[in-house]
Amino acid sequence: MLVSVCMIVRNEAAILAKAIESTKGLADEVVILDTGSTDGTVALARELGAVVLTGGDRMHKAESRNSAAAASSGEWTVILDADEQIADPVGLREHLQQTDAQALFIKLAYMDANDNPTLSYAQMRIWRRGTYQYKYRAHEVPLPTNGWGKREYTDFVWEHRPPPDRVWKSDYTLNRLLLDVEENPEDARPLYYLGRQYMYRQEWTLALETLEAYLAFSGIDEADAWHCVARCYKGLGDEKQQIKALFTACAAQPGRREWWGELAEIYHSRGQDSIAVG
Repeated sequence: MLVSVCMIVRNEAAILAKAIESTKGLADEVVILDTGSTDGTVALARELGAVVLTGGDRMHKAESRNSAAAASSGEWTVILDADEQIADPVGLREHLQQTDAQALFIKLAYMDANDNPTLSYAQMRIWRRGTYQYKYRAHEVPLPTNGWGKREYTDFVWEHRPPPDRVWKSDYTLNRLLLDVEENPEDARPLYYLGRQYMYRQEWTLALETLEAYLAFSGIDEADAWHCVARCYKGLGDEKQQIKALFTACAAQPGRREWWGELAEIYHSRGQDSIAVG
């Protein structure tokens, strides 16, 4: 069994070694596609034993990820970012030797300064060679090349430690999302992420316009989109519309207790505790 860990990088010399070190015991090869580093990342990656390609498109993460995977030779494709580390590479390799799944989800865990996980969620990062390809310039997602096979959710962890100096990412992400929306006019997904990005940037009016366009599609992230709408109205100081959007979000996904909590806080701040606890 051959396992290929595939990465795309740009100016990651300060953190790349830890990521590659975490693949030992799992990977037969590490394939890296560089998208324009100027800090010695390419030379370092080669020193660390990676197969390094250059010329990747920084503005199209899906194409770059797919190019890295296409250049690999393993039976398994494993996706890793430079600011991530695989917690149990040996155990993961043992698991790949016996699973009958086509693709595997891992747990992506955001680590704080004290190395404690603060957020964890599932992402598909492993699949049999050629069975998935990424789509979209930003918030890229793997999609099957020939039908959905068996997908397995696992407890294997990618520890995510993003560097603090990434303020440039806001514009970088926004520009790619704008291209995704332009290139995929019948696709709701880029609209959701574009609206959310405007929200993160506190561009409330643009965020609302984009999220409303997304909701007209009735996409799979409808509940989260309504919660983003609520956050936008909060930013605009429109509490009435904020409450309305929160109720819509809760109706779409009643199990999100934190959203009910936000409603309770609003009513409590108004002195309407009977509604807050109702």
